[in-house]
Amino acid sequence: MSKRRIAILGSGQAALTAATQMTDPRNPAAKDLELTVYQLGWRLGGKGAAGRNVDPAEKYR
Repeated sequence: MSKRRIAILGSGQAALTAATQMTDPRNPAAKDLELTVYQLGWRLGGKGAAGRNVDPAEKYR
């Protein structure tokens, strides 16, 4: 049987939770999935992502 190919667009909290649930070894269907997460930038987490801005004028952005 071939693997089901699944694409997740974005890497917000819901997308990462879905990816974790689908690839959980306790999930019987996990072995039959090929999962790819696509993200526009390098940082995962969507609106909940945190980062550091080194520009003091934009410290609390």
